[in-house]
Amino acid sequence: MMKAIRRISTSLVANFDWAVTQIENHEALVTAALREIQHSGAKAKVQLMRVRRDGERMQQKVQELQEADSLWAERALRCAPLDQSKAIECLRRRKRAQADALELEAQIKSHARLEEDLTRDLEKIEKQVEELKRKRNSLRSRESTAEALSALQSQDMGLIDELEDVFERWEVKVSEYESHDGFALARTQTLEHELGSDEEQARLKAELDELLAQKGALPKPQ
Repeated sequence: MMKAIRRISTSLVANFDWAVTQIENHEALVTAALREIQHSGAKAKVQLMRVRRDGERMQQKVQELQEADSLWAERALRCAPLDQSKAIECLRRRKRAQADALELEAQIKSHARLEEDLTRDLEKIEKQVEELKRKRNSLRSRESTAEALSALQSQDMGLIDELEDVFERWEVKVSEYESHDGFALARTQTLEHELGSDEEQARLKAELDELLAQKGALPKPQ
């Protein structure tokens, strides 16, 4: 019995996981992935800065060892006429400084390769972030446009029909305003003004014709 219950439970969980993948929030998943990649990039940048500082310290140490090489050589020359044992000890320390410098220079080369690898990795991460952002923004815009078009074309929502009803109610309201006495009076006054202007234009034209006729009847000046 318990085994059967476990099988049913496992099946339900599997079906639930499948359902979740069907309704997943793609933008949220991409944003979470971007956040994770950017976090990795930030850690890589911190590591790169540490490596560079270590490389600078190693370069400084090599310079100090090279200066020590010259210093112990000068001391050996000064001590040789007076105390050869001291001169030999100066040379022994010079050799040690030379060996340390050679070893450190080899480490610097390996360190430089590590710095180059980290730099390339960081550049790849930054390029990936920019590419993912570009794709996310592009798909976000396409999704918004598609959702708007789908809303307009959807028969279930009946958005267009609802808008037609809104326009119809709006037109009825405007018609009611137009039927008010004030609006009708304004239209009448406008019409009277237009007709009055036309009549005045006709009178002025008749007066002009009369003047022209009188001028034609007058004798021409000598």
